[in-house]
Amino acid sequence: MSDEPIELERIECEAENLDHYKRMRTLLHRSRHPAFMGPDQMSRCIKKGGHVWIYTHNGEDVATMWTEPAKGYPDEQHGFVISVVGEWKSKGLAREILQRDGPRFGRAIDGVLGFFADCGYRICGPAKTDKKRHVVYPLSRDPRDWLDPETEDGMLAEETLRVSLDAYRAEREERAAKAHAKAPRELAPELSTMRFSELIGHTPSA
Repeated sequence: MSDEPIELERIECEAENLDHYKRMRTLLHRSRHPAFMGPDQMSRCIKKGGHVWIYTHNGEDVATMWTEPAKGYPDEQHGFVISVVGEWKSKGLAREILQRDGPRFGRAIDGVLGFFADCGYRICGPAKTDKKRHVVYPLSRDPRDWLDPETEDGMLAEETLRVSLDAYRAEREERAAKAHAKAPRELAPELSTMRFSELIGHTPSA
């Protein structure tokens, strides 16, 4: 993953714009997003003050993010979808989007909690179990919303985040090591133009 910023253009979807919906739906399909998001759902989200964004890189649609007005915070947004196409998942694109446009609030299940923690989000309320029996954690990037670490709930939240964050970082390091091992290795300049038979027994000059 490069530390260089990824050049992105953000397109704000319009309610009842079928072309925008088709592009967004294609992104969800390419990224294997588990939930179906219909055109009416997109229109309702936008009409009630939320946002549906499409992100492009060099003219290619690469990601989408949905936010909605946060309950009790009229000037804040709550993120509930961020989806990146497969070939961009390991290039830091989701992180780049959250750094640029990440809402104050969000939610995450166990499997991605470590990623959001690494991006600065913390648990800000009690976890709930959804219809698919996933444990869902409410998140915020604003310290004013975080649970008090001196309370029992706060200590449990901190431990949950620590375990998830450690697992996420270990997995990321493992992926990076595998990618490095698979990367083609360059030959020394004097070897790159030689035939294989000439390489045998050849010692590069100092």
